[in-house]
Amino acid sequence: MTSIHPTAIISDTAFIGANVQIGPYAVIGEAHIGQGVEVLPGAFIGKGPKGAGALARAPEFERLVEIGDECSIGPHAVVFYDVKIGSNTLLGDGASIREQCRVGSRCILSRSSP
Repeated sequence: MTSIHPTAIISDTAFIGANVQIGPYAVIGEAHIGQGVEVLPGAFIGKGPKGAGALARAPEFERLVEIGDECSIGPHAVVFYDVKIGSNTLLGDGASIREQCRVGSRCILSRSSP
């Protein structure tokens, strides 16, 4: 059974699979969330990259995030747009996955991973 906390903010265009748990204050933009995914409090899925004036050109990205089945997205993790994450992957507390990244299945990424 899917459970979405009432304080979570979810885009009308997001696809949420079966048996997904979305915690308090999570934000989900344009995303495809697979089955059995756990999104812990404060996670932000679908953040648009910005250069803050430091880049010579605007970032290019597809406005979609794909998260495979049975993943766990830790508290305050940030997943930018144009990211694909395979099944059974763990993003640890405070992890940040930038645009155009591809993460395989059965991976563990945490804060300050190289």
